[in-house]
Amino acid sequence: NSRDREQIVSLKKQIREKNEQLEGMQNQLFEDAEEHEADNEKLLNDLQVEKQRVEDLTQQMTTLSAMVDKLSLEKEQLSSSLSEKQAEMDSVNTVKKDADIRVDEVN
Repeated sequence: NSRDREQIVSLKKQIREKNEQLEGMQNQLFEDAEEHEADNEKLLNDLQVEKQRVEDLTQQMTTLSAMVDKLSLEKEQLSSSLSEKQAEMDSVNTVKKDADIRVDEVN
């Protein structure tokens, strides 16, 4: 009987110790879960910031692409205009040369 009581007391002590260990493990799990939740919130926030950055860059890229297209068109127009002016200048120079030759012939 005394031996049974000692075993019961010993078992109760072991149960208490195991319960304390389990409680400590449970508390650690809660702390870990809270840390992971905070990490996940930070990652989600970082992701949202990066998503906004990508959207901003995409908008800038679209704007720049439109500007490049506009500048290319202006370049083509200026090149065409330059060619026309160069042709006019060549024509004027030809007429001037002809006139200079005639003046020299007259003199």
